[in-house]
Amino acid sequence: MAFRMLQDKSENITLRRKPESGYDFSDSSVNYSGESEITVEAIFTNEERKSGAIRRTVMLMRSEVDEIRAYDELVIEGVVWNLGPVISDDGFIVVVDAYRENDG
Repeated sequence: MAFRMLQDKSENITLRRKPESGYDFSDSSVNYSGESEITVEAIFTNEERKSGAIRRTVMLMRSEVDEIRAYDELVIEGVVWNLGPVISDDGFIVVVDAYRENDG
């Protein structure tokens, strides 16, 4: 209900799914298989800039995302953001922080 009330504040963004298929210890890289993208509706509740990074708190509808995984990314206005751990998930709304480097 709260998400619908704030719908005029929402934006369509891309959730880039990067399912991991393993870790290569020889070069310390994560192997991905079957990357996919979905468009989801998001509301941004907070933005903080410090120490060369930008953090945005993002609300997503649970019905649009099944699970947030460690290597998933958000693409917001063409810029890739890394996801932090889920802050809260009440079964209807998922709240997560997204991070990127501050380019200037």
